[in-house]
Amino acid sequence: MQLKCSHCHKSFLPTEIKDHRGKGLKMHIACPHCQAWLARHMGYTLAKLLAFYGGIIALICSFVMDDTSQVTTL
Repeated sequence: MQLKCSHCHKSFLPTEIKDHRGKGLKMHIACPHCQAWLARHMGYTLAKLLAFYGGIIALICSFVMDDTSQVTTL
């Protein structure tokens, strides 16, 4: 999977990355071609994480609360 620099618009492989700063979601990487610092958009990243874990929780709840679909109301 190749990454594309938003500054110089050149593609590069993740193995070509030499410089980085920060950790976790706030990590920035340096483009190997133009040395511009690139980062993820925090809002999109958090939304994707919340959607993923929300789906996992919904999947677990659907297995745990399986017999609630058998409840009949009068």
